[in-house]
Amino acid sequence: MHVRNVTAALFAALLMDQHAHAGPASDAAQRAETLLAQGQTAPAYSAFNTAVHAFWQASPLAFRKSMLVERAGGFGDYDLRDGSDFRSGDTFTVYAEPVGFGIARQSGQFEIGFNTDFRIENATGQILAAREDLFSVKHLSWSQNRDFNMTLSLVIPNLKPAAYVGVFTVKDQVSGKTGQFRVPFNITN
Repeated sequence: MHVRNVTAALFAALLMDQHAHAGPASDAAQRAETLLAQGQTAPAYSAFNTAVHAFWQASPLAFRKSMLVERAGGFGDYDLRDGSDFRSGDTFTVYAEPVGFGIARQSGQFEIGFNTDFRIENATGQILAAREDLFSVKHLSWSQNRDFNMTLSLVIPNLKPAAYVGVFTVKDQVSGKTGQFRVPFNITN
């Protein structure tokens, strides 16, 4: 119980330090702390979840992880790619974990959805290739999942040997939030 109490206290302290997130998230976190101290674990968990939900909704769309992988099977299940060197025609696979996205109710289920634009930039930031809505991800679940991942794969176009950056602009279909992550890579042909 002490570990949970410390976790709730830490979360409450973090919320109180964030002026933009004060209000419903902070109030719910403080209520969770009080209930937990009273030994009311189930109601404390519910209040803590309310705090997390309020914090989540107030957060921008961001990515706690974005990396090159060989393969990804699901959330937290991936094999990292050894290095960032590719040849034109190779498959480029990125694993990303978004946070702060919207979750909608759809026929009794919870829906998560994204459209993702992609562009390739050279070392000076010049855009060499771009495509809007190259990827579309939609997920339905009976649970309100916050642990969610995207696996995005594409074939590298014909590029001369140099350093590049893949820029992914992710648009949340539910909340309208937009976030971006960048993945550097090299063409070695």
